[in-house]
Amino acid sequence: MAALIRILLFIPRLIARLFGYSGTAVRKASGNALADAASSAGGSAKVEVTPARPYTFLFREIGRPKLPVVSASEFDVDEARKLVRASDTYFSRPFTLFPPGSLFYEEVERAELEAALGVQEGSEDAGFAAWTTEFRKVLNDNARRLLLWYTPLVASLSAGLALLIHDMLPKDTVELPMIGERSADVLGWPLAALLGVFVLMLIYQWPYKFAQQRNLLGFDNTITSRFSQLNQNFQVAKRQALNVERNKRMNQVEELKEEAAAWTLAYHWLAQRLLLSERLVRNQMYQANRNATLYSAGGFVLTCAIVLVGGFASAQLFPERAAEEFWLAVGSGLAFAIITYLLAMAGVAGETCRMLEDNEWFRFSRIELDRAVAEHVGEDKLQIITFRDRNRLE
Repeated sequence: MAALIRILLFIPRLIARLFGYSGTAVRKASGNALADAASSAGGSAKVEVTPARPYTFLFREIGRPKLPVVSASEFDVDEARKLVRASDTYFSRPFTLFPPGSLFYEEVERAELEAALGVQEGSEDAGFAAWTTEFRKVLNDNARRLLLWYTPLVASLSAGLALLIHDMLPKDTVELPMIGERSADVLGWPLAALLGVFVLMLIYQWPYKFAQQRNLLGFDNTITSRFSQLNQNFQVAKRQALNVERNKRMNQVEELKEEAAAWTLAYHWLAQRLLLSERLVRNQMYQANRNATLYSAGGFVLTCAIVLVGGFASAQLFPERAAEEFWLAVGSGLAFAIITYLLAMAGVAGETCRMLEDNEWFRFSRIELDRAVAEHVGEDKLQIITFRDRNRLE
């Protein structure tokens, strides 16, 4: 059994060796590409990516990003002022009402989300936006390799194997279910198709799913950490905005106004950053799932075309039974395509939904911005009424 597996893995290993240097170069260049993307956005934010250990071949992995974040313990009034300055991009920037129609809408939406986050100004969100785009490209690349490259390649190799072993099979007559008595050499196409399905399932279940699951788990951890950090800073800013006047005196009126405004705008902007980040993730996940569906459809059509070519080749090589050879080739090939694309690999497009635990993310809907605003305004108005009535009594 071990020898059989080594034989079946010979072709994938050969391909991995042929493309190994380029794959390694891609992995090494991924961190530089992200840093360049963040730098070209116009700011000093840089994205460092933890190295991805090459546990698999044939498919790409991306490490977790090292994003610059301000922890809740370091979130003081100076950091709040920085946030307020960064929020001008969101609160004051008019978005275009007439986007170019030559692009997919998700690309237009992503550009708007990145601009609203202040990516062009080099905020700390620049690295997050650049990394989510690179992460989506890695997911797309892996799905494209599996569905558009490797599956048609395995179909081609299976067709070649069927033609190769055709004359090697015995000429004895065998009884086949629903077909009747036929020469044993007609089993070449079904056996090649079955072997192709086995090899492809080996590729799908081992290197592909392993690489994608590692990528998605890293993405899930990054999103969980980032959203949690935004929420913690939001709670700090909200608390400071509610209590800023307790540490001030009458001779500090201007300072009080400035700090109160900074903290209030800070927690509003933190909530909006969380919402924009969430929408950015949604945008990237939609593109990844949509592209996987398109790759699957394209690969299915390409595989069917390869099957037809194999059928015509078989009919030409064996003209004495051309019709039988053609339909055996086409039937076996279609069975291969249906089993792989529509059954075994039907879940490729939904892999992100099954792996990502979005219910564990601290999302915008849980931050309760409306209650924070109501509590803040209500408390301030209550203090105004209290001091007004106290002064009237005096």
